[in-house]
Amino acid sequence: MRLTEGASLLTVDVPRLQLEGARYYAGRLARVVTKSKRAHTFHASSVVVREVEGYVESSRARVVRRAQAVGRYDGLPMRLVTHETGRHRRMLHWRDRNGVVGSPRLRTACCASS
Repeated sequence: MRLTEGASLLTVDVPRLQLEGARYYAGRLARVVTKSKRAHTFHASSVVVREVEGYVESSRARVVRRAQAVGRYDGLPMRLVTHETGRHRRMLHWRDRNGVVGSPRLRTACCASS
């Protein structure tokens, strides 16, 4: 995976650890971020996936809470992702500050662990 491709990943794009404990997990890169303009599968080791999950749940969460406390997000157009559904036809469900809800389909398919 190229650096720019990896930098484009959202947390929902990173594979999640599974109970069966695979060594590698598969994810998908959207075609709009790849050099070839074709979506493709990438593989991440369980160590990398665990590190990303730890970062999201600790360091990143602390920074977000700190920014919220001082009002850094106030006035920004924001959508709060409330949940995700589907496995192969993934959708994110969100709500904005005005209570408007939406659920766009993600363009990349979720892959099973390998």
